[in-house]
Amino acid sequence: MTSLERQPVVWEILQDFRGLDSLKELFWSELSYQRVNQPLSRRRWPETAAKALAEDPVLFAAGGQDNAFQIIYARLADRLLLIEERRVVSHLLREHPYALFIFSDSIQSQWHLLNVKHDEQSQKRRLFRRITIGPEERLRTASERIALLDLASLSPDPLSLSPLTIQECHDQAFDVEAVTRQFFEQYKALFGDLIVPRLIRERFFFAANPEGLVDIDMFFHGRFIDRTKVQVRMALVNSTVVYLLLEIFGRHNIEGRFNIYGPELKSLPIPNPEFFSSDKSKEIVKSFKILVQRNVTKILDEIKQSDRHAFDAIIFDTLGFT
Repeated sequence: MTSLERQPVVWEILQDFRGLDSLKELFWSELSYQRVNQPLSRRRWPETAAKALAEDPVLFAAGGQDNAFQIIYARLADRLLLIEERRVVSHLLREHPYALFIFSDSIQSQWHLLNVKHDEQSQKRRLFRRITIGPEERLRTASERIALLDLASLSPDPLSLSPLTIQECHDQAFDVEAVTRQFFEQYKALFGDLIVPRLIRERFFFAANPEGLVDIDMFFHGRFIDRTKVQVRMALVNSTVVYLLLEIFGRHNIEGRFNIYGPELKSLPIPNPEFFSSDKSKEIVKSFKILVQRNVTKILDEIKQSDRHAFDAIIFDTLGFT
């Protein structure tokens, strides 16, 4: 089973998380780690680290060659505090360099899965990254990242894996930048292509938005439903004929303003790219790239510009406009 296929199973466990029983199901059954359940004595610990815990931590599970990658569970004396977790982990790392650390509050209602990665820019600096589990948490992303920890997805023989290989897998699963990149790629897929102002004044344009930038209340974002010829479509919506159609379909007489909203944009007819030959489409895109090198002028001045004439002429000629 791949991590993608395992994610729904992990999500169900996190949704109904019942403390240690769920933790056992997650790591011992679903993610292919070996059961250990061995207490680790705090006898020689620094006082501040020892007092942070309600009881001795437990070597909960392990994996890979000689069980050299270890999962350690620690119940804090009170609520989850990052400074207390750091004190405990800083001590445990001395004897458990390849590890995932799991913390809970004293009543085991809130949980942190904690990964420690050595900063590539500085060998002395450690990066502490956490995944939070709790009744108030949104757990979709957590389930996606935890599913990546499955040893069986790394090798058909999990016991052959080196602790370094497993550690690198954990480092990647806890990579916040990767989660952020994934979010923005998904965001771009929903909100890319263009941004259009709601209020139309003396200047108007559809701004290309290939990065999927977030808009504000004075703008709408738009995405072409048909994903073919997006560059041509982006050029066509900036043709003068589309501005004319906006004058027809837009909302007038709103305290003297001219506005457009979602319904107008969704129903706005634009020239069909399929009407234009391959050569004409290339001409349109090339002419549009020249047009966007300058600032947009007032509409009555815009229609007098030579580059605007050249751009519109290609479109008008195919559509039979004069």
